[in-house]
Amino acid sequence: MAFQIPPSRKGLPENRFDFTLDGTTVNDLPLLPYAPLVAVEAFHQGEALEAVLAACDTDEAREVIRRLDADQFRAFVEAWEVASAGRVDRLTSPEPAG
Repeated sequence: MAFQIPPSRKGLPENRFDFTLDGTTVNDLPLLPYAPLVAVEAFHQGEALEAVLAACDTDEAREVIRRLDADQFRAFVEAWEVASAGRVDRLTSPEPAG
């Protein structure tokens, strides 16, 4: 019998990072433990821009990120990383069902 991969939990509100540039339009992307593995890998390799763009689910969110200056982007990445830190335990392997 084939292993059934469970559905992603990246869409759950508690697993998302909300952000806004203009103070009114709220965009979001998944916290790191729920981001696509390509985004996590890029982040751990120090490629923050590639990581964030890979994690974005919408073109609108990607466009907001691309409009940021370097200082704004640094603050964004730091906030995303801090918000994700409480969820890093989710990246560990689950205990086998017993």
